[in-house]
Amino acid sequence: MFVRYKVLIVIILMACSVFIKAQTVDAAWWETKNIPVPAAADKEKEETRIIAGSQMDFTYYTSAQDAAEIKKFYRAKLANLGWQERNFLKDLSQIQLPEGMPTMDTAYLDKMTKSNLLFEKDNETLIITFLPEEYSRDGKTRFNLCQGRKIEAKTELSPDTVPLPVLVAKPKKDVFAVYPEASLLSLNEEARSLRATYLTKDEPEPVISFYKAKMPDYGWYLKSEKPLQKMDANYAASADCPSCKANPALLNIPMETWFAEIDFTNEQGDKCNIAVAEIIPLDKKLSSFKMTTIAVFYQEKPK
Repeated sequence: MFVRYKVLIVIILMACSVFIKAQTVDAAWWETKNIPVPAAADKEKEETRIIAGSQMDFTYYTSAQDAAEIKKFYRAKLANLGWQERNFLKDLSQIQLPEGMPTMDTAYLDKMTKSNLLFEKDNETLIITFLPEEYSRDGKTRFNLCQGRKIEAKTELSPDTVPLPVLVAKPKKDVFAVYPEASLLSLNEEARSLRATYLTKDEPEPVISFYKAKMPDYGWYLKSEKPLQKMDANYAASADCPSCKANPALLNIPMETWFAEIDFTNEQGDKCNIAVAEIIPLDKKLSSFKMTTIAVFYQEKPK
């Protein structure tokens, strides 16, 4: 099995784990793709992401059943439908990544892959990912189904070709400017609020200037700002800097983070916070992993 395929499966698993959110929507979607769903499972949301040029469909569920019962259900049902369970990640510790790419936290990978399922059928891949029990707010099991075509292993990965799980969507509310060609990584919309995270390779200064110039076009005016400054490790790990956590959990990349924040308000008293964080690897060989994240939080004034 090629390095490219294994690393891309890891990235998909990361996307499955990171984006499990509680946002209930209505019923049966996966049945149309011939994937069974446990009777006690309630669908929360669905989304599509593009990873390495391949479309991957994600659906999120909540269930009162424990993860062991759900795994037993899928192993039995999918085997009858011709799906084969695979474990491509069992030898990740032996993977020799291309020069210049960061090493992986194999202990974390081992724990993560043991708690999830991977199946293949013909040219399709199905990944079933479970949110760790310690993150459950109500004792329920949250799991995700991710289905798409097998990712071609034609070329090896390089530091410049590491794919991101880009979300194929845009906010329903057109209430703020979007930085040109920024990739949408996460989106969580509620009736009167919105959270979105974007990624760009540009420096933070033009990003900050863009929002200062363009937000007035949407009826916003600047209320306050925190200038760009280097964050220490404690601040970067705190709730005060949500976008500082953009560094992938599975990659050991020593880095520094620069952070700025801009607060806007409008005549209705609504709020829009833009947090810009630049992630800079300290190893020059990993310079291609340098990135700027843009975290947007929009909140309407309570009525």
